[in-house]
Formats: sequence, C-alpha cells, structure tokens
Amino acid sequence: MTIRIVVKLETPDSPASDPPQAPPKPLPPTCRTCNTRGSLQYVKPDNPNGNAGRPYSICPKCPPYQRWLRWEDARGIHITNPPCHCGKPSRQDRIGRSSTRPGKPAGKAGWGFWTCAEGVCRYYSEVLDGDVQGTAAEGERFIPWLLLGMSGYSGSGDGVWIRKEMPLF
Repeated sequence: MTIRIVVKLETPDSPASDPPQAPPKPLPPTCRTCNTRGSLQYVKPDNPNGNAGRPYSICPKCPPYQRWLRWEDARGIHITNPPCHCGKPSRQDRIGRSSTRPGKPAGKAGWGFWTCAEGVCRYYSEVLDGDVQGTAAEGERFIPWLLLGMSGYSGSGDGVWIRKEMPLF
C-alpha cells in the first residue's frame, strides 16, 4: 500500500489563493413603528444586567421606549421556546434593572419573558407557557433558565435553575 501526499507550495512567482470570505452579516431589522432600518449597537462594558458587549439593534428615530428592535445574538433562543406571532421560536430574556418600556412596573427585575427573536412581530409574554393574555401574576412569573451564566443565577444541582435569595441586581 502506497500513500501519496501532495503539497502545494506558494512561491513569489505564483499568486496566493484568496482567503475564504466570511458570509455577510445580515442587516438590522426594520423598525415596526416607523419602518426605518435599525442601527447596530453594543452594550456598554459596565452594564449591570449581564449583557456587557452584546450586540443589539435599535431604531435611530423612535422615542426611547419604542427604540428596541432585537438582540443580534442567539442567547435565549431554543427550538422548544413558545412560537411568536411569526411562527418561529421566541427568545427567552429577563427584565432588566431599569427599563423605559411602559407597563414594566418596579419589582419585576430578573423575571423572565418571551419576545420575538427576529424583532419582526410584537410578540411579548411574561407567562411561562408563552400565553399572550397579559402580564404574569406573581405566581406565574418564571426564572429564565436559558440565560445560564448571567449574574444572579445559581444551579440547584438537579438541572433546575433557581433565583438566589439575594436580589438579582
């Protein structure tokens, strides 16, 4: 049995082949309110919600409480998540320490919610099963288990993620 090894040598007289190109990054989504193309941003390093450095898109024209479009990563997206109005799996996220979104009263920081992962439809639910009949009552709120590794969460040892006794923020 003979093994043949072929080696291609580049010399100054032979042109080097072009390096592989990365696929083009998708454009940020269009704003659902004003139809303006979103602007890509990055969360500041001192973010207290565990999102430092994450890419996201906002509308450059809308007021602050309507600017949010979507996260530009895959954190919190899983095939088993409830479907959003687009029919695709939603994104699991958690309510941050401060929010400019109307209807997010104090005391909800750290609790989970579902939202459209693509930033296309207006799907939003704070209920564990993804029902959109309103916001979750105290007993229906859930801890976002897909956000492992974010500050304020601890494993219980049985695969269930629980909220620490100390405040999340």
